Amino acid sequence: ERLPQVEISVGEGRPVLVLRHLVPLVEDDLAKLRAFGEAEGMDWWLQPEGPDSIAPLDPAAPRQLHYSLPAENVQLAFQPLDFIQVNGPLNRAMVAHALQQLEVQPGDSVLDLFCGLGNFTLPLARHAREVHGVEGDVGLVARARANAEANGLTNVTFSVANLFEPVNDFAWAKRPWDKV
Repeated sequence: ERLPQVEISVGEGRPVLVLRHLVPLVEDDLAKLRAFGEAEGMDWWLQPEGPDSIAPLDPAAPRQLHYSLPAENVQLAFQPLDFIQVNGPLNRAMVAHALQQLEVQPGDSVLDLFCGLGNFTLPLARHAREVHGVEGDVGLVARARANAEANGLTNVTFSVANLFEPVNDFAWAKRPWDKV
């Protein structure tokens, strides 16, 4: 009743467990979590309230979660509660399949809707003249921008928009795109 859930987030480094707790944890509990994390090679993040309250147990040394798309020379950083494709090999296959099906050319302008962290956006940017990603979650768009910068991609831009509502007034929705 005091610890209603634990979520796991796994990338290519140490996994992260997010512990939702309804009462403050005492120092003895925190020491046990630290010891368990070190023994098992994982990091704890704590969530004392809603999803926006998560923070690493040890803020001085949080490790960044990430995964890579080696065929496209892309690495994506993410936060523990971010949406990612959880099956790495299947995700790499989906990205390769999308690139093959779209037949993106160097002169193409591409629109990626529901872009998230840039899982498809950044690989597309390796092949297109320009790519614009649209996502409803402000935090994911911020991380997508940071991922584009970290991967040295300057031909990609992002917008925040609720894609479950009409988008006709957005500049990106009014322009022509070669691929969507």
